[in-house]
Amino acid sequence: LTSSVLKQNHINNTYKQILTKLQDERLEFDNHVDKLQAMIKSKKKEHHQILMMNQDAEGVRDLAKDELGYQEQKLQQDKKEREKALLEYRRQADEKKTHAEKVEKRMARSSIHTEEVSGLDKDKKIISGEEQERKIMGYEEAMHKIKEATGVFRYPGSSSEVPTSGGNSETSGET
Repeated sequence: LTSSVLKQNHINNTYKQILTKLQDERLEFDNHVDKLQAMIKSKKKEHHQILMMNQDAEGVRDLAKDELGYQEQKLQQDKKEREKALLEYRRQADEKKTHAEKVEKRMARSSIHTEEVSGLDKDKKIISGEEQERKIMGYEEAMHKIKEATGVFRYPGSSSEVPTSGGNSETSGET
């Protein structure tokens, strides 16, 4: 009997311990469940915010791609326009250079013809060095005026003639 009473006491003690533990867990379980539900709600809200941020970022990315495409297209168009203008300026420069060369040749032929006529005229006296220099200066001045009128100038130290963008200096307001 004592053995059975001891077993009974042991079982009762174990039962009380289990019952106490379950009651404690029941009190803590409600708090634990509430905490877990609050955490789930918080994570859902955070997930929703992240999805919204993702959508906004994708929208901004798409706008940036569109803007980049537009700017690249505009850049290409501007480049083509600059190349066209450059070709036109080169063509105009070649035309003005050719025209200036023709004028120079005419002036040279006219000068040679004048010298031949003056050489044939025996009655005229020989032109002095000062007079020749004055005539040459006159021709050079006339040539300079022609170049100004056509817009072609030869820069010092350069063997090529370069057109100005504004034509002659009188019409562009330069002095």
